[in-house]
Amino acid sequence: MADNELIIFDFDGTLVSKDTGYEFYKWLIKKSVIRTSLIILILPIFLLFMLNPHTRLIGINIVSFIATFLQQQSLFRLRSDFIDHYFSSVGARAYDDGVKELQRHQMNDKTVVIISGCPKWLLYGVTKHLGIKKVILLGSSCKVCGFSLFMNQHCYHANKIEMAKAIGLLKRKWAIGYSDSTADIPILNNCVRKVLINVPKDKIDQFKSHLSGDVQHRRWT
Repeated sequence: MADNELIIFDFDGTLVSKDTGYEFYKWLIKKSVIRTSLIILILPIFLLFMLNPHTRLIGINIVSFIATFLQQQSLFRLRSDFIDHYFSSVGARAYDDGVKELQRHQMNDKTVVIISGCPKWLLYGVTKHLGIKKVILLGSSCKVCGFSLFMNQHCYHANKIEMAKAIGLLKRKWAIGYSDSTADIPILNNCVRKVLINVPKDKIDQFKSHLSGDVQHRRWT
């Protein structure tokens, strides 16, 4: 592989065992009876937004507003507390096989990119906690507005390609892509080699029907 080629990793389900963003918002909401009650009240509306790919971002931002509005701690303090909770109480863990593979690519002078739907500021904290360094991080972009945190770009499905293009990543060859999710089929199809991570055997054909070229699958622990 040439030095200018990129190695692409998904994050949730590929390098860690739990959905980071989901667990973060769930943790914030469950800390408050009021926030929990609000989520229960708007649950049918939220589900309608989430089921439509064109309104998914609205659904996420409804939850984000309820979870983050007027939080007493700073986002950075919350992030630190959440990371402790994520790896202890939630039981999330890094897939050692995946982290070692990522580090092997780095030792071979490859540029590694992690592309995730997780908010980038949260992704940065979790990868730092895991000792993952010197990678390009591309996550969902967020902004603080009206004492709440809102997502203005959701790094999900085909939008991952658009966001990668916006920062110039499509100018380089994507040599290998790793993912566990069918939502990453657009990402995988942009890679020469596609590596499916921890995909159940009965789901592999579903992936392969949408992928071309070199498709492999691995079981990471």
